[in-house]
Amino acid sequence: MSKRRARSKKKANRKVVVSESSDGSVAMSEAATSATDEDTRKEMNLRTEVFGQGVRILAEDERRVGKEAYFERRDNGVGSSADSVVPLLKYLDGKREKYAVTKKVGFYVQLVRIRTRIMRAVTVKRKWEATTAKAIENVASLSFECAIMKVTFQEQEDHLRAKEMECEILWLNQAKV
Repeated sequence: MSKRRARSKKKANRKVVVSESSDGSVAMSEAATSATDEDTRKEMNLRTEVFGQGVRILAEDERRVGKEAYFERRDNGVGSSADSVVPLLKYLDGKREKYAVTKKVGFYVQLVRIRTRIMRAVTVKRKWEATTAKAIENVASLSFECAIMKVTFQEQEDHLRAKEMECEILWLNQAKV
């Protein structure tokens, strides 16, 4: 649950609290500011930033938390990783809200249709490749069988000619007798 302050409807004096603590000493200051036309135009969203042990409350346009501050602190070696987690998470939450894209229901329907078409095309391609491979095997097999049959046919033809000549010789011998 996020903790948010309710905006006061009254355009009265507002106070900004800034507290910094360094090495056990705490310095606090309060400043009274009045709401002007320029202040009302600016967003008065307050954001809490945690730096080490101190807490600062800044207006949204003043914040410098985020990627730059995180990397700056990391490069300087100041603070531990726990100190940089909260600002980084807040920065990322802001980016998520800023770049959130609402997706339409039609988008998913179109995605499913495209995926189904791709799956069908892949299935047809696989069947085509399998059929082509089978046809190539059949052609090779039939070519081999054809060569064997030609040789067999030639042998049978030679055998038949030999038998015909033998028959003719027998007819001639019988005619002489």
